[in-house]
Amino acid sequence: MTKGSAASDSCRRRGRGGLRLTRTGAAADADLSWAVDSHVHSSCSWDGSDPVDDYCLQAVQVGLGGIVFTDHVELDLERPRYRLYDYDQARARVEEARTRYPGLRLGLGVEVTYLRSLETEIRRFLRGRQFDVVMGSLHQVQGVDCSDPREAGRVLGGQLD
Repeated sequence: MTKGSAASDSCRRRGRGGLRLTRTGAAADADLSWAVDSHVHSSCSWDGSDPVDDYCLQAVQVGLGGIVFTDHVELDLERPRYRLYDYDQARARVEEARTRYPGLRLGLGVEVTYLRSLETEIRRFLRGRQFDVVMGSLHQVQGVDCSDPREAGRVLGGQLD
């Protein structure tokens, strides 16, 4: 990605070097050209750390057949990460990567935090946007946000009914 390109604005670059895929043991010789990692959070996601290109380069190096980038979408006004996802920027990153890595199957997906109270907002968000994969995620159990390590301890510690 060149500096100043359309996709460089809202998808944060958190530094190279965080992603390292290695193949050891029996997997070192396995044919992974059929395999696709269908749940990857890039730096376009609030919880991702590596740019799309870094994932693509690593996938090519280990012989992976493809990647679906499923960055997070939060539509709950009460969650601190509400609306950080920028569809146009994420789509541009994947489209640009498709031209640079033509032998790698790349998909644009999204992981939407599901709450029953947000079904209308979720449908509104998805309408008119093109995704290869849409995942619904359930991060709350009895009102506790399990994606927050401090709160997850309450679940794991058996403090819920």
